[in-house]
Amino acid sequence: MVHEPASNEAIENMNITAEWNETRKEITKLDGPEVLGQGYEWGDGHAMDEYDAGFYGYLY
Repeated sequence: MVHEPASNEAIENMNITAEWNETRKEITKLDGPEVLGQGYEWGDGHAMDEYDAGFYGYLY
């Protein structure tokens, strides 16, 4: 959905935060703040913080 959008307009209008949170829930089966009524608009969509990204980058 992100790497092969139907058009440039589709990616510009995509709500990346909502897409990430919906996908996270689908894959991990873990609830987030959406179950408290915040919807999928919450958060910044980052799966890792700076340390995690640097650590996993080092492994590769």
